[in-house]
Amino acid sequence: MLCADHALYPANWLMLARSILCEALSDDIGCVRLAEVEVPEPRSGEVRIRLRACAVNFPDLLMIQGKYQFRPPLPFAPGSEAAGDVEAVGAGVSGLREGDAVVVSMRYGGFSELVNAPTEAMHPKPERLSYAKAASYQTAYLTAYVALVCRGELQAGETLLVHGATGGVGMAAVDLGKHLGATVIATGGRDDKLAVVKARGADHVLNYVLADGRLGGFRDAVKALTDGRGADLIFDPVGGDVFDESMRCINWGGRLLSIGFTSGRWPQAPVNLILIKGISVLGVRAGEYGRRYPEKGKANARATGHGRMCRPAPVRCERRQAAAVAQPSCRTVLSAPKGFHQPPSPPQDAGASRRNRPLRHCLATAIRTARDCQRIGAGHRQPKVRAGSGRRQTQGRRPRLGGLAQQHPNDGA
Repeated sequence: MLCADHALYPANWLMLARSILCEALSDDIGCVRLAEVEVPEPRSGEVRIRLRACAVNFPDLLMIQGKYQFRPPLPFAPGSEAAGDVEAVGAGVSGLREGDAVVVSMRYGGFSELVNAPTEAMHPKPERLSYAKAASYQTAYLTAYVALVCRGELQAGETLLVHGATGGVGMAAVDLGKHLGATVIATGGRDDKLAVVKARGADHVLNYVLADGRLGGFRDAVKALTDGRGADLIFDPVGGDVFDESMRCINWGGRLLSIGFTSGRWPQAPVNLILIKGISVLGVRAGEYGRRYPEKGKANARATGHGRMCRPAPVRCERRQAAAVAQPSCRTVLSAPKGFHQPPSPPQDAGASRRNRPLRHCLATAIRTARDCQRIGAGHRQPKVRAGSGRRQTQGRRPRLGGLAQQHPNDGA
């Protein structure tokens, strides 16, 4: 373990950790590199966690591109949800001790070996979940819960239409919709992935990719499945043409939840249909909901049972598993490969970074996997996956991790 034996180092030696840093905003991931960073001792109320797995979410890619509503200060390590083991405890911390397995929420900072986080940003890892699964349920299931329960007020017996159901958040919405007693119609862009969604409990599945590659063609099918009424609640993380057509197959008095725009186009809601059908169009930001209503945010975390009602199906992207994009699930997890955690050595020349290239390529594949899975969930054709490229690590003073990670409970979209 990195710097585990303090007797080998001076008392003022800072912990060192490898971290994936975004040093500039860019549409590709050329601005991301593997670097060694300094990790200070945890402050009062904080603990230091050695991370074992970190989920790769669509917002991570948007942050690197500078297209997300929240922009971390540069340089930063992406990664908003992770799982690992407590390695050190700061002053005033109770209820946690070295060796405890925990799940941590943050805005960024998860693509690192070590991270300092306040105790309120974490909870015990559910025993039944592996580190990979524990790292991948928070964002998806909390978003689904805030959307369906807090915003959409889904009732048992209603019809729920879930778009992008083959993605992580969409799959969580299918699970939760069935848990709440709804009839679930799920859409997606690939038949093999829809078969997985069907096996997980969706009542009906629809492939909404048209012959010309556009998204749509589900309106009549939804009407037929609901005896002409349309869906009572629509869960839409796709936007674009999918949102437009959803307005044509929603029940009178229905609710349309806008989760995101993975299609790449922000739709504009036709006010005449909102008026005529008495429709409610509701925006959903699960993280912001918890920040504005802290007590409700804590209640939402308790309601998801810290994983008890969740069935995450992560795609593991490891050093020898770069083909994870071919797996049926769209939840990507960056796991610490075998041999990743090693004791530090004295500073070496920049050429030593070549030994870290496999891990850097692993991250590049993980980010592309997240991006590709979002496209697949939205109905786009699957692109080819290329090995990532990264710049050689530069010499000089190492960045301080204290300025790279910022943890908040209930963080997310």
